[in-house]
Amino acid sequence: MASTDSLTAPTEQLVDTLVALLDTPSAVPEGDTVAVCALIAAELRSEGYDPQIVGPEGGPANVVARIGSGAPEIVLCTHIDTIGPGTVENWSVDPFAGTVKDGRVYGVGAENCKGAAAVLLAIAQTIAREGGPRRGSVVFAFVGDEENLSDGGAGYLRSAGVVKPDLLVLSGPSGFELGCEERGVVWLRVDVRGEAFHAGSPARGDNALLRAARLVNALEAELQPRLATRRDALFESTMAITTFRAGQDINTVPDHARFEIDRRTLPGEEAGDAIAEVRAVLEEAGEPEGSWQIQTLVESNGFEPGRDGPGIDAHLRAVEELLGYTPPFLVSEGASDGRHFARDGIEILNFGAGLGERCHAPDEYMEIADLERGYAVQLRALEILCDGWSGTR
Repeated sequence: MASTDSLTAPTEQLVDTLVALLDTPSAVPEGDTVAVCALIAAELRSEGYDPQIVGPEGGPANVVARIGSGAPEIVLCTHIDTIGPGTVENWSVDPFAGTVKDGRVYGVGAENCKGAAAVLLAIAQTIAREGGPRRGSVVFAFVGDEENLSDGGAGYLRSAGVVKPDLLVLSGPSGFELGCEERGVVWLRVDVRGEAFHAGSPARGDNALLRAARLVNALEAELQPRLATRRDALFESTMAITTFRAGQDINTVPDHARFEIDRRTLPGEEAGDAIAEVRAVLEEAGEPEGSWQIQTLVESNGFEPGRDGPGIDAHLRAVEELLGYTPPFLVSEGASDGRHFARDGIEILNFGAGLGERCHAPDEYMEIADLERGYAVQLRALEILCDGWSGTR
């Protein structure tokens, strides 16, 4: 059984840590995580960890710290970059300062995902004071670049061999639901060329906007119906044209246009095949060779490792023991850092406190009660996975 002292949430610490994280901005597009990583590393160092601050040259900083040794390697990962606040006037509090009121902590990233970071730091402290895992190793990873869907965060940790998880738990706002399946994501950019001319003689130019429109219409007419037939029990395969830009003056035929595509794939679909399919439709649209170019911005596969792994079992048990109900499985519309590990044959789980519906919105907040529950449930799940702590009798 879990130690009562271990599972009693250190509420003041959780709140103070979250406020400190919110007071240290790390918003995209820059997503500068240097300062927040320094803060996290100092907290870990004070508990006897030897944290590494690592990342690609010119890229975001990430913090990694481990305790224990050997298998299984359980990686608890959360991202510490955030979106921007949007229109500041829509906030009732300073978006870049942690504000505590009415049982909540407000600020950009409170729920996505600095609340999770505060929970993981409290768990790291508890595990260290309990003597570490009796079996295997626990790795805490605080990463950037997630909001940009780029490779400098969790993707870098994987490619550089900094982490080699047997179980990857992505700690974020799942409402304590279990997310073990996820669609892949492909982002594509199509640049279209034409020839500028005075709008008074449009036939003497080559309108790139109209060419781009024809290409978009081809995708909608040819590819969209195919995707509508691709579904599984949880997900559908989708495509959305999300941006369209063209023209510089009202009296000039535009010589350049650009549109972007968000393509979400089923867990069984390959990202490379999805890209090839889009390219084939564009080629069949009949526009002159060389008049358009496609670029891949993001390419990652989905995953569905199953619902019978030890990570799922431990988190089910922890929720049932501590919250008194059996949690449902999560159907996510978005993409997580699990995509970097999608073909590694490991168990991947999205799980944590907070509700995704409050993310990316003015007055984003985390319920203090959810911080407490997140700490207790995730610590209990780890205790199950590690067969307890070395200092536990």
